[in-house]
Amino acid sequence: MQDCYDSAMPNSRLRMLLAANLISLAGYYFFVPLYALFATEVGATPAVIGLLWSFYSLAMAVWILAIARFASRFNQDKLVVLGFGMAAIGSASFFLVSDVTSLALALLVNSLVAGVLLPAYKTVYARNQDKGRESQEWSLYDSSSMLAIAAGSAIGGLIIATHGFTGIFTLMTLVQVLAVLIAYSEFKKNAKAAS
Repeated sequence: MQDCYDSAMPNSRLRMLLAANLISLAGYYFFVPLYALFATEVGATPAVIGLLWSFYSLAMAVWILAIARFASRFNQDKLVVLGFGMAAIGSASFFLVSDVTSLALALLVNSLVAGVLLPAYKTVYARNQDKGRESQEWSLYDSSSMLAIAAGSAIGGLIIATHGFTGIFTLMTLVQVLAVLIAYSEFKKNAKAAS
């Protein structure tokens, strides 16, 4: 039997986590590079665009710290699935944006997603790493995240050119649903194997 140290690929659990993250992050980046353009369409000035993104980032930092304080009491696999599911809801929340106030609320919802998903995802990812390959497997996480950002940014630009923001939000939501389905099916399979 081939030793995990000799294998070029991480274990199946990490492959699932990498795939779900790549898909989810790519979907998120359909929108992020075009955020300022969208904010302008709903009436935000350049100063407000910057303040809203600052608000979003600050809210994300607060949620991550606040939720991490008690998240360890819950099943981390379930929190990952919940986080990806919330990402689908967060993506769909942009359909409801019609002005600066509703944009701020959509950003607040999306900042909560990060608070639930990021600490749990990184905990599960670290827990499932192959012993002795942690640096390589974290580099896979970082590299796939950069690939997701590159792909999502390019795809978002193409989508807006043909289908506008409605197309972006629709595809964002569908991509997030795909990510949650991948995570859910893998965790369910592992739960059955453990019982």
